[in-house]
Formats: sequence, C-alpha cells, structure tokens
Amino acid sequence: MTQLTFADRPAPTLPIFNDIAPHIADEFFKYHRENPKVYQLFREYASRLRSQGIFHYGAKAIMERIRWHFEVDQRSADFKVNNNYASCFPAY
Repeated sequence: MTQLTFADRPAPTLPIFNDIAPHIADEFFKYHRENPKVYQLFREYASRLRSQGIFHYGAKAIMERIRWHFEVDQRSADFKVNNNYASCFPAY
C-alpha cells in the first residue's frame, strides 16, 4: 500500500490545516504546485536539522534559509518565497 505524501493530499485532510484560513490553504497549494522546489528544500533543511539533533526549529526560520538559497546561492532574486505560507509547511 502506498502512503500519500503531503503533496498528494488535499488541504482538508491534513491536521496541520485545521487552524489555517481556508483561502490561505488554497493559495498555498496553488503556490506549492507551481513551486515544488520550495517544499523539497523545506524537507531537506528540516531533515538536516534533525540529523544534528535539533527537533524544535521555526518554520519561518527555515523559510528564510530557503529565501537565502534562492537569492544568494542561486542568484534568483526575482523568485519570491511568500511568508504567508510558512505555517502551511508541515514539520518534518
């Protein structure tokens, strides 16, 4: 049996979306479909934190690291990471 991943599930089926306004969740999933690399990086950075024994770290801080990645590492200053969606990324 294949388990659904975060990206495969509609917003209402995930407990993380219980306290998020429906319009934010809908906008987030649209953004996520158009920018899957952001979620991939979020998982990567969260996983790196866990591998270092860090289990409590803010999603917004990870989002800022993603912003750094695109603006400094990739020199893609025109790419935007929306702050409204930080709470939509599940803890990994």
